[in-house]
Amino acid sequence: MKIQIQNRLEGDVIRIKKLAILTGWHAQMSTSYRGFFLPNVHFKYLKTMASLAEEVFLLCPVAQVEEPSGKECILSNVVLYPLPNWESAICALRYLPEYYTAIKKLKKLKNIDLLYVRVPDPFSWLPSFVFKGKIAMHFVGDTIDATKNNIKWSPMKKLLMISLYIPEYLLILMASRRARVYTNGSHLAKKLKKYGISAKALISSTIEENDFYFKDLLNNEILKLCYVGYLRYAKGTDILLQIGLKLAELGVPYIFNIVGDGEMMGSMKEFVERKNLTSYFVFYGHIDSWEELKKIYRESDLFIFPSRSEGSPRVVLEAMSQGLPVISTPVGSLPYVFADNKEICYASFDDTNSFVMKINDYIEDKSKYDQIRRNAFKKIENKYTIDNFLAQIILG
Repeated sequence: MKIQIQNRLEGDVIRIKKLAILTGWHAQMSTSYRGFFLPNVHFKYLKTMASLAEEVFLLCPVAQVEEPSGKECILSNVVLYPLPNWESAICALRYLPEYYTAIKKLKKLKNIDLLYVRVPDPFSWLPSFVFKGKIAMHFVGDTIDATKNNIKWSPMKKLLMISLYIPEYLLILMASRRARVYTNGSHLAKKLKKYGISAKALISSTIEENDFYFKDLLNNEILKLCYVGYLRYAKGTDILLQIGLKLAELGVPYIFNIVGDGEMMGSMKEFVERKNLTSYFVFYGHIDSWEELKKIYRESDLFIFPSRSEGSPRVVLEAMSQGLPVISTPVGSLPYVFADNKEICYASFDDTNSFVMKINDYIEDKSKYDQIRRNAFKKIENKYTIDNFLAQIILG
């Protein structure tokens, strides 16, 4: 791999010459704007990757819209290669010829140092059979696990969906043997090891060095709880509701800020209305602005995360980076990184009472949680940043 050393005021920065990226990020374009648009999180990834390479070629679905949302991407060293837009992985199947052609075109660019591929995005296996250069496959999730934890699907539908996915999964495993492999969390790496695939487990992060923020522990009269993430069964959103119901029954004054969107939004709001909890829960929907999200983190007392299935949950790191104590299930990579009652407090899976006991513990002994959040902040500060995270993949 060709490496260039570029001197900057902040120190020596290692960069590769040419980086290609194949992702399922959905970009938007409009004739009214010069650049293309990405959600804030994806823009952060792209901006960081662009700092690690002289030239970047982004292959992703693109939709033409009148008024785009997200962050406008005007990065001088990034070239967009539009792919057909699709709504789901199944809908994407018809665009296999277009994906094949786009990846073949990379050969004409010559001397691509690395092709970065996100798994399980559609056709994440294809480059290993078409592209002849170096490939980094980054496993960011587990489709089979997510399917098993989808409460809205019947056992028969889950079996059908997994059966339909198996051929693609086998192709992904075959492709992984021809690439450098990275995973969000150790449990994904362990799963791949069963198939003879060696993977490096990473801790996913979207935190930049100037994002870290720490102040004295809040002393709100009304307890402010916070959850950020998708609203789906696999994330434990039903437990969030049961926690709120139990706290109300115990007479605890609180506000539960719910940030995110998903298929459970409607049923969550219906539950809150039916149980007369509307004065306790605030549903923000998806917040793309990092500045707005930081404000919610910083005004909260506790971050609650009852997820059942994760890789490396970046929102937990985000909460810690803003000085929030975290109560979470020991899900994904978390127990491999953070020690219980030292840097985080673990509650049991599917156990409302376990979470409520931890919350009551916080109310009665804030000094304990103050030390826990200090330990967590010290552990992640300037270490678990997006720059360090992506540099491990791009620079190898």
